[in-house]
Amino acid sequence: MTKEKSMTFESPAFAEDEILRQSPGLPKVISTSAGRATSDFLAQVEENKTELRKQLASHGALLFRKCGVKTTEDFHQLLSSLKIE
Repeated sequence: MTKEKSMTFESPAFAEDEILRQSPGLPKVISTSAGRATSDFLAQVEENKTELRKQLASHGALLFRKCGVKTTEDFHQLLSSLKIE
């Protein structure tokens, strides 16, 4: 059985020298499991768009890490999934 890869809505813990990255006014960090397919990530964004839009409104920006978005087309599809394009 394969373990389902998921997206987390909490910013990961940062090393002490990166503490400023957790300061108010900086983007909310959204991370995913490494190695997941871009299509899987985009499908999960679509499923969680309400929560992600709340995070966007609260933080002013979202920073996606390890999400597999590599092309301009992928990025535009991400924006479209969030209904912000």
